[in-house]
Amino acid sequence: MGNRNLIGSGLFRNTAVLFSGTAIAQVIPLLLSPVLTRLYSPADFGTYYLFLSMVAPLAVVYSGRYDMAVMLPSEKRDAAHVAAVGVVVAGLLSLITAILVWPLSHFISLKFESPDVEPWLIWVPVAVFFMASYRCVSFLLIRDEKYKLSSVNKVVQTSATGASSVGMGWQNANLGGLIWSDLIGKGLLFIAGFVQVKRIGYAMRNINLSHMREMARRYAEYPKYNALPALADSLSLNIPVMMVFNFFGQQVTSFFNFSRQVIGSPLLLVSGSLSQVLFQRIARKKEAGESIRKMLMSTLGVLSLLALVYLAVIELTAEDLFAWAFGEPWRMAGYHARFLAISFALKFVISPLSIVFPALGAIKTGSIWQGVYFFAIAVLFFAGVLSIRQFLWLYVAIESVMYLIYLYLALLVVNRYESSLTK
Repeated sequence: MGNRNLIGSGLFRNTAVLFSGTAIAQVIPLLLSPVLTRLYSPADFGTYYLFLSMVAPLAVVYSGRYDMAVMLPSEKRDAAHVAAVGVVVAGLLSLITAILVWPLSHFISLKFESPDVEPWLIWVPVAVFFMASYRCVSFLLIRDEKYKLSSVNKVVQTSATGASSVGMGWQNANLGGLIWSDLIGKGLLFIAGFVQVKRIGYAMRNINLSHMREMARRYAEYPKYNALPALADSLSLNIPVMMVFNFFGQQVTSFFNFSRQVIGSPLLLVSGSLSQVLFQRIARKKEAGESIRKMLMSTLGVLSLLALVYLAVIELTAEDLFAWAFGEPWRMAGYHARFLAISFALKFVISPLSIVFPALGAIKTGSIWQGVYFFAIAVLFFAGVLSIRQFLWLYVAIESVMYLIYLYLALLVVNRYESSLTK
């Protein structure tokens, strides 16, 4: 009965709206993947994934984590100024990064033994700025329950990236085609987001510096206590790509990360859409002094059933499916997928609960876990003597144990909140 009520509730209806955009956004690159894997070499993809692994961790923290505070003010004006603080911080940090990267690009490429990535390193801070700024804007949309707009943005980004990748691939653009297409998609996402928030009443002319300073001080705990742990958490997701690149080279990196994208990205984006809606719902329920346990436990139940079906399909079909869809050279990516599916299934179920930490005022608890998670993943730095099979088993074991601990901590925070309601 609880699951039926949940599915019929606004939580899942709103999540379904976000999911529809996410689903379309994921179907587009998946449909194009059989074309792209024949236009670009595994080596091109390997270096491209190295580029993305540099962008992703910085994009999470370059807003100063003020994006995570956008949902919290009761006044729309305050929320707009929190988002503005995040965008300005992202701009300043991206500019500083560009100044530092320019003279160091050759050194960085030597460290990764990848001369191909050198001319593209200067574009890392540009991509970071687009993504960090959009994170602030997207939470304004979610705050106002503009779920359809958020869905449209995802489709715009992946459509632009996919179309550009195919077009440049046919022009033999090689690695440059993948990176330019990624920048085009991120840039359009950034522009679309700002146009939309202006249309729903968040006008730039209403932003003033003194109120931005006030909001920056009010939510200063986010950059103080959440930025470094969030960076560690994001690095934990991207360190494996860097380590595989260092230990096993471009081609194995392409198999490793391509399998993560094909089997993992759809799951994580769906759970991310659910997480955004949960954040909004929990914030409102907390403000009203209402229980959240039933909603969260029903969510866990639904996601667990979906994860089991997903895991069975991947384990039975991955290698043949990858070879058929993307070409025989990519069969090895299917082999990787069979390992990685275990940890992705757990993440799919547990990661939506990540929002209970900021929503219920338990940022420090979440931050401690993120720090421990980072050091656990850092064990992979010493995995250079392993075979790729052993590396995959070690990686999946670390991920699985850490996310089970994460679930335990999230439930402790929820129980503490529920206990406070009865006092």
